[in-house]
Amino acid sequence: MVRIYADINNRDEKRRVRLNTVGAERDIASAQEPLEPGKRVMLYMDDEFEVEATLEFEKIWLGCPDWSTLRYY
Repeated sequence: MVRIYADINNRDEKRRVRLNTVGAERDIASAQEPLEPGKRVMLYMDDEFEVEATLEFEKIWLGCPDWSTLRYY
């Protein structure tokens, strides 16, 4: 599963996480598999948490977290 850094406070009005930070863009650029809308990924914040999410694309990549999968480190 592709892991993408996420600043969980960087959300849009639909509460989707914007994946446009330097860390997220680095992880997206280095992904070993193609990204596409509907793909499941793992969003993470270093030393804090990880959560599975579904990707959407609207000019930028967005992650829709599945909060039932939230794991704290």
